[in-house]
Amino acid sequence: MECRLFSILLFVAAAAGHTQLTNLTIAGRITNECIRPIMNWDGQTAPGFPIADGKFPNGVMGINYTCGWTDAPRSGAALPSAKVCEIAAGSTVRSSWWHGAGATEDPKVDSYIHNSHHGPFIVYMAKWDQNGGLPNGPAWFKIHESAILKDNREFWNVEWASPHGLNQNGGGLDVTIPEQLAPGRYLMRFEIIALHDTIKQPYVHCADVSITGTGSVQPTELISIPGTILVTDPGLTYDMYQLDNRPPYPIPGPRPYNFTAAASDTSMLTISIALTTLAVLFN
Repeated sequence: MECRLFSILLFVAAAAGHTQLTNLTIAGRITNECIRPIMNWDGQTAPGFPIADGKFPNGVMGINYTCGWTDAPRSGAALPSAKVCEIAAGSTVRSSWWHGAGATEDPKVDSYIHNSHHGPFIVYMAKWDQNGGLPNGPAWFKIHESAILKDNREFWNVEWASPHGLNQNGGGLDVTIPEQLAPGRYLMRFEIIALHDTIKQPYVHCADVSITGTGSVQPTELISIPGTILVTDPGLTYDMYQLDNRPPYPIPGPRPYNFTAAASDTSMLTISIALTTLAVLFN
C-alpha cells in the first residue's frame, strides 16, 4: 500500500510540476521582452512543459532541446523575441520561474516549481546576431551551473538549486555574466532539469541579449545543443532517491568556461606581440 501511494504521489508531482521562465531582472528592471516566445508541445503557452518526459523520452536529442519547443505546432523558441535586452558584462541577471499553483497545491511552496522537482540550474550562451533562428552545430559555452546547494546525505535534507534555491529566492535563480566576455549579441539559454522521474525533465528557455563592456574573450571551446548531451549522460540517469553511498551529482555538459584563464592568455599574447614588434623596430 505504501509503495502504491508513493507511486501515485510521484505521478501527481510529475503531472503537476511544470515551470517556465517568465521574467529576467536586469540592472533592477524586470522584463520578459527578450525571452523567446514560450510554446508547449500542444501549441499552448502555459504552463511550461518539459522537453523530455514519458511522452518524449528522447527529447534531449532533438531540436526542441536547444531553446524550447520549436516543432510545429509547438513552434516558438526559434521566433525572435520582442526586443534584445542590454546587459553589462560582470552584472548579475535574475531568472524568475513560475509554475502556477493548482487547486490542490500550496501556492507558498509550489508557485515556482513542484517541490518534488529536485535538480540543477544551468546557463549557456551562444554568439548570435540574428533576429530569430537557432545556432546549428558547436556554438554554446556554459557560464553557470549549480546543483546540490547543501548535502546532508539524507534524501529529504538535500537542498538543490531547484526547488530549494527557487523557494529561497522568491522564484529567482541568479547568474553573473562574465566580465571578460566580449561585447556583442548573444543567446542566453536557461535550463532547470527535474530529476524526480525515470525520464529526467529539462525546462529550457532562451533570451536574446546584447552584452556591453570592455571584455575581449570570445570562447572557443563550444558544444552543440542538441548533440553533446545524450539520454545516457550520467546527469540524466542519476538516481536522486539513492540513500546509501549516493555519488555526487554529475551536472550534464562541460564545466563553465574559464574566462579568467582565457583573459590571462589573451593578455600574455598581447604582450608577446608588443615585445616582438619592439624587437623588430629596434633591430
